[in-house]
Amino acid sequence: MTLKLTYLIYFQLLSITLLLLFSAFFSGAETALTRLSTLKVKHWIFIRSANREAWINWLSKPQELITTILVGNTLANIFLSSLTASLATALLPANQPEWIQIFAGFLAFIFILIFGEIVPKIYGRQNPEKVSSRALPFLFGLARLIGTPLRRFLLLLGRAFPIFKETPPGRISTFSLEDIRLILKNPSSVRGLN
Repeated sequence: MTLKLTYLIYFQLLSITLLLLFSAFFSGAETALTRLSTLKVKHWIFIRSANREAWINWLSKPQELITTILVGNTLANIFLSSLTASLATALLPANQPEWIQIFAGFLAFIFILIFGEIVPKIYGRQNPEKVSSRALPFLFGLARLIGTPLRRFLLLLGRAFPIFKETPPGRISTFSLEDIRLILKNPSSVRGLN
């Protein structure tokens, strides 16, 4: 094994570790943010000056941060799986590379599921204030960075394919609890739901 190949393997291992940490971060942040009550966030806005702008943004446009989280998590998981397959192909004998890639993909799946999804979601659910407070500034900055290009892409996609037009966020929140009860009792009374 040459020195160049050794460095490449170490770089891939480091990249896989960082991508798994990013996956865990996004997953835990998603659970923690969605677990917080609106009343608690409004209280933080009122009493805290740190992260005030980010908390206001979370309350006014949660769909932007959730989109950032989902896109970030998806990209981290895709790159992690690809790098794992690449690393396995480089390290293991190449007499049956398709089985090596299948094994590497399965191994990546297990690691992502346990360490990139389940464990961070449990931690985020048990510590929503701590995780949210630490994750929100980074997510807010990331949303600003990728938000405009992502919105432009979605706008172009909606124009090219009307099926992908963006649905207004929070549409269901315009219904009161009584409206929802009425709809559930008699769905035919509301057009478009049947």
